[in-house]
Amino acid sequence: MSLATWDIEMQAAARALLIATVAASTDTPRPAFAWEGEAFTPPTGPFIAESFRNDVTRLVSGARRNGRVEHRATFALVLRYPAAVGTKPARTMAGLVMKAFTPGTPLVRNGCSAHVTAVDPRPAIQEPDRFVLPLNIALSGFSNTEV
Repeated sequence: MSLATWDIEMQAAARALLIATVAASTDTPRPAFAWEGEAFTPPTGPFIAESFRNDVTRLVSGARRNGRVEHRATFALVLRYPAAVGTKPARTMAGLVMKAFTPGTPLVRNGCSAHVTAVDPRPAIQEPDRFVLPLNIALSGFSNTEV
């Protein structure tokens, strides 16, 4: 794993776990996904918007080459459900996502790894046509400075 690919691989690993979690749910209809950086037209039904922030990257040992780098990142999700269905479907999905991303859960992809350190549900927002429930998932991992 390298400094250059850690965030890309961890975003992909987190997305894969989110997709599996939603696929295993009994939600009907299942929420669509609004992936960061990809074109998306919001549906009338539920959807989950995603972004990934590499919050801290710092050299913890070694030199600029062959050193070890610590990463702390946030996998930010916003669950958006139609107001007409009430709050229960969004809260149920949030519970499933929080269970899937329990602190200590490992994320591994293409030689890169991290683990979930915290899941932070944010205050819900009632919009005129949507019930919005943000979740922040904190990740921690390491990579090498060799690119």
